[in-house]
Amino acid sequence: MQDMNFDIQEERDIPSIARLVIIISSAVMMISTILPYARVELFGQGYTFNFLIIEGQFGDGIFFVVLGTLAILFAAIQKKIPLLIIAILLLLIFIYELVHALDVKNTYGDVLHFKIGFYLVRIASLAVIGACICYFYNQEKWLENTPSSISFTTIGSHLDEAAATPFQSQPVQSEFSVQPVAPETPAQPEVAQEPVRNDTVSTEENL
Repeated sequence: MQDMNFDIQEERDIPSIARLVIIISSAVMMISTILPYARVELFGQGYTFNFLIIEGQFGDGIFFVVLGTLAILFAAIQKKIPLLIIAILLLLIFIYELVHALDVKNTYGDVLHFKIGFYLVRIASLAVIGACICYFYNQEKWLENTPSSISFTTIGSHLDEAAATPFQSQPVQSEFSVQPVAPETPAQPEVAQEPVRNDTVSTEENL
C-alpha cells in the first residue's frame, strides 16, 4: 500500500517538475538571445552580433523571446493545451533557424563563427519543448488516474485501520453447551386444615 501511495505521489510531482523546467529553460532561452550569437571576421575586422537585435532591427530571436514569455505565463497558470501549442511552434522555429544557420555557415565558411548565444538558445529551446510535451502527457495521465488512485487510497486506509484493530473474539454458543440451571427450592409440606365444626346447641338443651 505504501508503494502505491508513493507511485501516486510521484505522478503528481512530475508535472510540477516539468513546469519548473519550462520556466527556467524559457528564461535561459530569452537571455541567450542577447548574448553574442555569431561573429563575422572580414579583412581583419570582426563584428559580433546577438540574436535579438541585428543592425538596429529585431532579428529572429524575437520569436524565441515571445514564445518564452508565453511559456512562462502558461506554465505559471498551468495551461497544458497552450503549452503544447507553444512546443509545436517552437519546434518548427527551431528547425527553420537551424537549417538557416547551417546554410549561412556553408555560405560564409570560416568567416562566420558561432558564439555561446547560438548554442545556448538551441539547448534551452529543446529543454522547453521537451518539458512542455512532458507536462502535457503527465498532466493528462494524472487527471485520468485521479479517481482510481483516490479509491485505492481510501480502500488502503480502511485496510490499514482494519489491520491495526485487534481481533476481538466473540463467544460462540454451541447447541451442545451446558447452560447453568438454577437450584430448585424444596417443596414445603402442605398442612391439612380440619374443617371447623360448629355444633349447634339446641335451645331445648340449654333450657
